[in-house]
Amino acid sequence: MYKTLKTFLKENSEEEYRKFSLKLMKTGYPVYGIRSARIRNFSKELSKTVTDPDSIEPLSHEEILIRGYLISYVKRDFKEYRKLSHEHLSYLDNWSTCDSFVSGAKWIKKYKDEYYKDILKYTKSNKEYYQRYGLVVLLSYYMEDKYINDILDIVRDTDYHNRYYDEMAGAWLLSYCFMYYFDKTYEYVLNNRINISVCKKGIQKGLDSYRISDNNKNLLRALRKEI
Repeated sequence: MYKTLKTFLKENSEEEYRKFSLKLMKTGYPVYGIRSARIRNFSKELSKTVTDPDSIEPLSHEEILIRGYLISYVKRDFKEYRKLSHEHLSYLDNWSTCDSFVSGAKWIKKYKDEYYKDILKYTKSNKEYYQRYGLVVLLSYYMEDKYINDILDIVRDTDYHNRYYDEMAGAWLLSYCFMYYFDKTYEYVLNNRINISVCKKGIQKGLDSYRISDNNKNLLRALRKEI
């Protein structure tokens, strides 16, 4: 497996893509410059024979992505998903590995109720990518009637510690609230004090979305002027 992994990394690296990636993210790990689709496809194939994510040493950005996908692509019970996912968070040091890990974690759909308390804890974390993970999981898997009131309170009450990537995750989450629950979210923002940076960024993301009608976008423009 080690030889297969190293061969994949070497043969699929692209110097120009590596430079492009480094302009979009900051990481303390080496970056090979491999396109996301290739990493996902390789991870899916690897998961047919390798089930233990610890067999992938987190030595590079791409190996952390592969390790994360391997956790999700192998069929496991909830306790194992929960344990392995928590352990993997310690390797996340940029928005790309964080958000890719979330996007691959389709198992959460099956265990939403069981996992919810963990997510709430992550949104309160003082560790940057633990908090972002929690916020991005909410917008990816919990945007429904059962959770929307809690989510709005989370957007309002979260201490983002003036961290850009956590504030952006909060804004992204708020924009999803506008997309799927516009009236409720609009009234909530009118009547609650939300982090100004998060609120303005969330409104802008809403204005950029095709999911929000022109009439509602006019309301958002007016709301932006009031906050």
